[in-house]
Amino acid sequence: MNHVYNRIKEATLGPDDSIYFRTFRVPVRTLLSGQKTQGVTLAHGPITLGRDHSQLVPDPWVAKAAVTLRRRGNHIVLDAAAVRGVFLNNEAVKSQVVLRLGDQLYVGTTCFRVHSEGEIEQWNYRERLSIEAREVGVEVNGQWLIRRISLALFPRELVALMGPSGAGKTTLKMCLCGYLRPSEGNVLFNGERLYDNYMRFSPFLGYVPQEDIMHRELTVREALYFSARLRLPKDYSEKEIDERVHKVIATLGLEDCENVVIGSPERKGISGGQRKRVHVAMELLTKPLILFLDEPISGLSSEDALLVIQLLRQLADEGRIVVVTVHQPRLNILRLFDHLILVAKDRKGAEAGELVYFGPAHPDAAQFFKPGKCASPHSEVESWPDEILRGLAHQPVRYWTYV
Repeated sequence: MNHVYNRIKEATLGPDDSIYFRTFRVPVRTLLSGQKTQGVTLAHGPITLGRDHSQLVPDPWVAKAAVTLRRRGNHIVLDAAAVRGVFLNNEAVKSQVVLRLGDQLYVGTTCFRVHSEGEIEQWNYRERLSIEAREVGVEVNGQWLIRRISLALFPRELVALMGPSGAGKTTLKMCLCGYLRPSEGNVLFNGERLYDNYMRFSPFLGYVPQEDIMHRELTVREALYFSARLRLPKDYSEKEIDERVHKVIATLGLEDCENVVIGSPERKGISGGQRKRVHVAMELLTKPLILFLDEPISGLSSEDALLVIQLLRQLADEGRIVVVTVHQPRLNILRLFDHLILVAKDRKGAEAGELVYFGPAHPDAAQFFKPGKCASPHSEVESWPDEILRGLAHQPVRYWTYV
């Protein structure tokens, strides 16, 4: 209750409490909401599913009218337009299909399963999507970059990915976010292989690169508007685009700079911290379930860096998985992360990068690598994050892998 180590047999819960099932955190508010598995009934005629039916498919990247379900005698007929995000049993649907018992229809993040007597069960991936890496390895030109990496990530987790230069953290991140198929092992989304179902899962993913990908001559609002026009369905009206952009600006706290030119080193514009938030805003336009960020606080002042990580903490608390590549963060930033993934390899060795630590970020990571010096979890020593990599360097990688 309220902490991964606070084991309980019985407790009185309040709406502000959380329950941990191992590391999977579930807010009590969610349990008290009484959410049950919903269903769809065709007793009163056809049903059209799409963006306009927000109670069914709350996904900005889904078409306004994606599919129509209707009865034809004892059968359920599916009519689907050639639009993004509609799959039947993992195959894209672009025409009329008769549904059979056991069929699973995916419309965005919502799944519909056909049961006996024409009943249709409904559930949604939001706040229910997990990532699992099983013995993941990547080989390029006969050289293994990473090997034997296994871990699991759950909703509402803000996860730091760290490691010395060349250890393989970027390779691992690319495997988890769908850009690089592993040479061995698998990446699973809710138990299904990501790379065998990539077209279905790819809209769930958001990726924020370290490099600047914005047009510097545009204002913040203009940059988000054109990004929305490119990434959202063509049936969006101007009003819907403006509403979506306005909502994302409000979520990221960008109201004070929405009409300011983004700028460049040669032309003054928004600050570095605001620039990072605009990067995140461009991804939030499609409301991803999983967000990967490549060094979002690199080059920022300590205050701006803290503001960016606090923002990512809020996004994770809304039910997302957020994975952030960082380099030796300050203690006040490390405290905001749920978990730390640390990959490493020996400097002079030719071995692949391996997972040397995966667990709670603070204080556990420092205690693992420096058990004597970092014994007290209440210590405010600012050098704790540095002790992680210092402790790692004192022993070969195999010592930490098999300790």
